[in-house]
Amino acid sequence: RNGLCYGVNAGGISFRDQGSVLITSSTRTKNVEKLVSLVNDEVEKIQNELISEDELLRAKNQFRAQTYSLTENSGSSVRWNTQRAFFGLSNLDQISDEVASLTREDVLNSAQSYFDKEKELLMIVKPEGE
Repeated sequence: RNGLCYGVNAGGISFRDQGSVLITSSTRTKNVEKLVSLVNDEVEKIQNELISEDELLRAKNQFRAQTYSLTENSGSSVRWNTQRAFFGLSNLDQISDEVASLTREDVLNSAQSYFDKEKELLMIVKPEGE
């Protein structure tokens, strides 16, 4: 949107008792400071404002599509069922029902709970010599 980077991605890693949220991007060295500032602004916005109904619907649809791809072949199905057993996860239909019931307020409350500046780690990787 701001023409500062080649792409921005976000995702999570979950464990039984903890996890992390990763926000990654690729940009030129001269744009790093501005990009970091914009990402921080977006995180603050998610913590302080309700997302739109459209954003919530897009997120639910994307999550559903990614979740059902977990069983699209035998290898991914084995991985998914191993994770289910190890982490005590629900089956895909239960997860889909839980996601469908999420509200904009749930997203706001989660962002306020899980985005913690005290635990933030910022890593910048750039070419040698820059």
